[in-house]
Amino acid sequence: MGVPVSTIRRSLISKGLDVDSAANVTHDLRTARLEATRTRGRTLVLVGSLLLGGGLLVTAISYDVASRTPGGSYVVAWGAMAVGAIQLVRGLLKVSER
Repeated sequence: MGVPVSTIRRSLISKGLDVDSAANVTHDLRTARLEATRTRGRTLVLVGSLLLGGGLLVTAISYDVASRTPGGSYVVAWGAMAVGAIQLVRGLLKVSER
């Protein structure tokens, strides 16, 4: 997760920054990091949803086509669904990070 906020604050103070300014800088850094993490999380949610939905759609369509033909076969896009579900969960965890 990087360097603890307290270490950064102490380092800034030791380099001549006053306590209030060091607190403001570390607060701003934490806020920026959190926003970047949430933005990445939203991207993962989108990509995961698309992969999961696409995998389900391919499976449903191929099953529908196969069910109309005797002995027809269909595709279960389990890879896309699994990766999509994993990305979706990872994204939700990042979005909800505090």
